[in-house]
Amino acid sequence: LGWQLLLDTVEQFHKEHRGMVYYWWEPHPLHIKFPSQTFILPENSQECSERHATDPALSGVNCQTAAQPLIKVFPRPLISREPDLYHLWSSFTTSFSIQMDMMALEGPTMGGPGNMTVEQAACEWLRNTSVIWEPWLKIEPPKEEASLKSGDAKIVKVVIWSFSLLIVFLLLLGAAVLFLWSRNTRLVKRLDLSQGTFALIP
Repeated sequence: LGWQLLLDTVEQFHKEHRGMVYYWWEPHPLHIKFPSQTFILPENSQECSERHATDPALSGVNCQTAAQPLIKVFPRPLISREPDLYHLWSSFTTSFSIQMDMMALEGPTMGGPGNMTVEQAACEWLRNTSVIWEPWLKIEPPKEEASLKSGDAKIVKVVIWSFSLLIVFLLLLGAAVLFLWSRNTRLVKRLDLSQGTFALIP
């Protein structure tokens, strides 16, 4: 079918209140726009992967694709020079539910049911979830400038807050780029995401 034709088919079946089984990945706003239930397949194994074939009609794979967790990196020399930034990056975390909450705000262009751009969705999430990201901020004056003025401290806080916004924006942008890229990618191509088979709920 190809990605776009598959999306169109899921949307058509949803409008007609018909059920269907389709292959996709998560987190993705498609499952918010068209409520679906995940098929629980056998866990990924070497034996199962070896049965993979490019032609779906010949492939014997019937297991889940292994999820690929995100990995954070930070320059070691900056740990002591930029402790506030290091604290932010070390504390920053995300989850499946957090990503789905943000994706739910995105508009149709990004594949979501909402009406916001990626930037607007990131800002809205930050406004409503300060209890999550405020602990990531640790503003301390440098040892050699212990008498840092309050006005300068506010500037530093704004800079770090902006960095938090950038992180959230990059996550959403990555999801958006992946969504747009997938339109021109064949269905049989494997993705390094948590993939699975879903049943559209009529």
